[in-house]
Parts: sequence; C-alpha cells; structure tokens
Amino acid sequence: MNFKRAGLGVLAVVFFLGCIGLGTAHAQPDMSLWVDQWFKIKFKQKGYDFNGERLTSDWDNNEYSYLKVWNWDPATGDLDVDLYYQPTYVSDWIVTSDKLRFFTGTNLEFLCTFDHVSSTTALTFLAKIEGKVKNVGLKSAKLEDLGGYYLEIDASSNVRRGLELTLSGELIEATKVKVPPEIILH
Repeated sequence: MNFKRAGLGVLAVVFFLGCIGLGTAHAQPDMSLWVDQWFKIKFKQKGYDFNGERLTSDWDNNEYSYLKVWNWDPATGDLDVDLYYQPTYVSDWIVTSDKLRFFTGTNLEFLCTFDHVSSTTALTFLAKIEGKVKNVGLKSAKLEDLGGYYLEIDASSNVRRGLELTLSGELIEATKVKVPPEIILH
C-alpha cells in the first residue's frame, strides 16, 4: 500500500514539474526591440479574377509595401503593425492597422501570422522573421513567408480575386520609407 502511495506521489510530482516545464518552454520573449522598426516587403502575386462569367489568370505581378511595427503587447505577444500598400492599379495608398501574432521562437528568430479581414478583402500569411543585433539595437532583419493569400471583392464591378502571395522583406531605416508622411498612423 505504501509503495502505491509513493508511486502516485512521484507520478504527481513528475506531472507537476512537466506542466511547469511546458509552460515556461512557450513563454513569450521580450519583443520590444521590434518597436519602431520598418520593413519593405515585396509581394509577388499570382492568381485569378472571376468576372461573373469565368475565371481569368490575369494576375502575375510584383508590388511593394511597407510594414511598421509600432507596439508590442507583452500580455498577448502580438506586435501591432501598420501596413502601407499602394496597388499599381490605384493612386491612393491603402493603410491598415493590424497585428503580427507571435507563434513560436525567440525575440530574434520567430514565426508569426498576419490576418487582415475586412468586408471586401482578406490578407493572410505565415512568416519567419529573423533579426541580427548590433550593440543594443537591430542591425538587420529579414521576413520570409511560409504561405499566404489575398482575396478581394470589388463591389462596384462584382469582380472577385484570389491571389497566392509570396512575400519577402527586409528591415529598412525610417528615412528610406517612401510612404507620404501625412498618412503615417503611428
């Protein structure tokens, strides 16, 4: 009987320590070094339009956008970001605030997701971001996608668009950002 109690006690201790170990293994790292950083991102887009009658594979182009990290929420691990995008088919900039959601990794090499959904668009991707430190700040960083897509409904023409996205990006200095200063949100 004492052997069974001892065995159950050992099992309980091992279970407790295992739970603590798993909890700390997935703790959110301090991501504050990413705040006020800019990325220039190249979007390679390939996909289809549906004009109400048939699918056409008219989309095969490259465009650039800028992503600014402006806040880190230690409670959730999310990086608050603004995405600045000027499609080649319009003259106005599209600006959206959203989140890079930390999934796993360290503060210098991590996986994150981006999900922006509105009534007419959806932009989703999984990315790996890897940074290098110089002294106390970031020296460089690269963003590499692991899969993404873009969906759009043009309400005026009823065209529906579905695009595969391939993304790549690099950390850039704020002075090299080509977004008009008057539209920068944060």
